Amino acid sequence: MRHSLTYVLALLLATLSLTGCGEPEDPATHPSLRDARLPRLISAKTLYTTGYDRWRHQLSPDGERLAWIQRVKGKLTLRARVLANDYNMTMDHPLPVTRFRWAADSRHLLFYGRVGSRRNRHLFLGDTDSPREHPRNLTSFEGVNVTWYLTLPGKPGTILVRMNLLNRVRSDLYEIDLDTSARQLVETGFRNPSGRIFSRTGKSLGRVRRDGDGWTLQASVAGSSSWSTMLTGESGDEVYPVQHIPDGNSTVYLLTNGARDSIAAMALNLDTSEQTVLFERPTLDVVRFWVDPSNYEPLGVVYHDGIPRRHFFDEGLKADLEEMLGPDPLFYDLSSMSADRNLLLIRAGTDRMAGSIYLADRRSGEKELLLAHPMNEYEEILSRTRPIRFEARDGLPITGYLTIPHGTDGKRLPMVLKVHGGPWTRDYWAFDRDTQFLANRGYAVLEVNFRGSGGFGKAFKEKGRGEFGRKMQSDLLDAVDWAVAEGHADPEKVAIFGYSYGGYAALMGLTRTPGKFAAGIGVMAPSDLALHVSTIPAHNRKTRNIWLHFVGDPNDPDDSKELAERSPVTHAHRIERPLLMVHGALDVRVSKRNSDLFVEKLREKDIPVEYLVLPDEGHGIRKSKNRIEFAQRLEAFLAEHLGGRAARKRER
Repeated sequence: MRHSLTYVLALLLATLSLTGCGEPEDPATHPSLRDARLPRLISAKTLYTTGYDRWRHQLSPDGERLAWIQRVKGKLTLRARVLANDYNMTMDHPLPVTRFRWAADSRHLLFYGRVGSRRNRHLFLGDTDSPREHPRNLTSFEGVNVTWYLTLPGKPGTILVRMNLLNRVRSDLYEIDLDTSARQLVETGFRNPSGRIFSRTGKSLGRVRRDGDGWTLQASVAGSSSWSTMLTGESGDEVYPVQHIPDGNSTVYLLTNGARDSIAAMALNLDTSEQTVLFERPTLDVVRFWVDPSNYEPLGVVYHDGIPRRHFFDEGLKADLEEMLGPDPLFYDLSSMSADRNLLLIRAGTDRMAGSIYLADRRSGEKELLLAHPMNEYEEILSRTRPIRFEARDGLPITGYLTIPHGTDGKRLPMVLKVHGGPWTRDYWAFDRDTQFLANRGYAVLEVNFRGSGGFGKAFKEKGRGEFGRKMQSDLLDAVDWAVAEGHADPEKVAIFGYSYGGYAALMGLTRTPGKFAAGIGVMAPSDLALHVSTIPAHNRKTRNIWLHFVGDPNDPDDSKELAERSPVTHAHRIERPLLMVHGALDVRVSKRNSDLFVEKLREKDIPVEYLVLPDEGHGIRKSKNRIEFAQRLEAFLAEHLGGRAARKRER
C-alpha cells in the first residue's frame, strides 16, 4: 500500500520530534535512560520565557466587541476588535495597562493608571468609538488613590468607586457618572469592598466582616443603618459572594465552607437567612462558580477529583461546551460571555497543552482560536500526567500526580519528588513548566497532596496542624515508597525539590531522613520556623494567624521547643547528600536569613552546598534571566546526582 504524502510528512515530523533538532545535550547516564527514546531537549529558555503575547481577553456585555492587553512597542496596551467586521483598534493611552474592565454600556473600557507615585492611582475611561482620543481621567485629583471600582449592569452609565478624596487616610464610596465624571458620595469609611454585596443598580445588600477569629456575612436591614447576621465562618473559612443581585431579589450566590467541611456552591436568602446547597462534594472544594452576570442565574461549578470536573445547572450550556471542546480530560474556564450567553470566551488546556483561548459561538457551534500558547507546539513530545492515590502509613488516603517522561517505559526511573508550597495549597492536573522541564530531562515527577493541603475540605487541612516535619513529611516519604513499590522509581536516585514550604520539606527530607534522597533543592525555604513566624510582616495578620494555628507561637516556651525540633536548621549537621539552596534577596515573605543560617551551619561543618542568591527577586523567581539561570543550575545539579540529561554548556 502506498503511503500518502501527508502520512509520510507526519511520520517524518514525529521522528524529528523524537530524535533531532533540539538543544545540544549531555546525554543521560542513568541506566533506565540510556536506551530510552527521549524526545528532543527543550531549552530552559524556551520553557521558562515563552508565553502569550496577548492576554486578559474580555467580551463586551452586548457581545459585539472584544478587548485585550497586548505589548505594543514595549508598552502594555489596550486593543479592541469589532466582531461584526473584524475591525481592530489600538487605544491611545500614555500609561501602561495591566488590567481593565468593560463598562456596562459595552462601549467604554475602564482601567487603572498611576499618576506619579504608587499611591496616586487613578481610574481612566477609554472610548472604543474614539480609540485615538486619550482616555478620560475620571478621578483627576492630586494625591488621590483609587483602590476599587464596580460596574453596574442596572445603571450602565455609572460606576461605584472607592477612593480617599475627602480624607487621605480613609477611603469612601462614590458613584461616578461616566458621561460627566460627576461624583456623588455614597458611604464614608468604606472598608473591605471585596466583601460587600451589591445589587445591579448599586444598592448595598450585604457585607462580609472579617476579624482575627473569623467572619460574619450580614444583610442590610431595610430602613435602617443596622446589619443582621446571616452566616458565620471561623478563622481560615472562606466566603466568596457573587455580585450583581437583581433588584427586588434577596438571594445571593456564593462559594463558602462556613458551617461545613468543604467549599460548596450555595444560595443564601438575605431576608430569611435560609441556605440552599446548590452543589457540594464531600472532601473536595468547589473552585469555580459560573453565574450569568446579566440575569444572575447559576450556570455551573468546577471542582477537581484527580482531573478537573464540572457540574452544570444549565444543561444546554453543558451540551454546547462538550460538543465544541470534546471529551475530558480537559481543563477549561469561561473567561467572559455576552449577556445573551450566545458568545463565550473559553480558556482551555491539558497536562501537555499550556493553553488556548477560544471565542465560541453557541448558535453556530463553531469556535475561533484567538490565541494559542507557544508551548502548545511541543504537545506531542511533552509528558502525560496521571492522578494517583495511595494510603499513608496511618491509613489516610492521599492523592497526587505522577508524570512519566515521554519516550521511557516508566520503569525504575530517576525521580524528582516535587513538593508544593503553601502548604495550604494543592497540586492540580494541569500544564506545569517545572514538571515538563524535569520530565523532558528524563525524570519521573511525583507530586503529593499531603495532609494539610488545601482543596480537600477543612478536616483534611486540619490534619496538618502540628504536623510540620512529622506526618506531613511522612506522607511524602510514603509517596516515594509507593512509586518505588510500583516499579516507577529507582530508590537510589530520588531527589526532593520545592519552593517555600516545598523547600522546607526538601530540607527536612535531607536532615531527618538523610539516606532517603540522593539530592535536594530548597527554594526560598523557611529553615527556621520560629524565625519565619516572627518575621511575617505585621500587616499580614491573616497569614500570621494561620501559621500560629498550624505551627505554633515562638513566644510560647513549649511551642518554641517544638518549632526548634521541627526546623531543618536544627538538624543541618545531619545532611549527607548534595543540596542546592536558592533564595531571593528581596524576599519579605520568607526572610533570606533562613537560607543564610542554614548555609552557615553547613559550611561550619564543611558540608558541601550550592547557594544561589538572586539579588533582584522576592518570594518566587519571576524575571526571565533568573528563571533561565535557575533552570540551568537545576538541570546540571540533577544530571550530576540523578543521571538525567542536561543542555550542553556552551563555550564562552
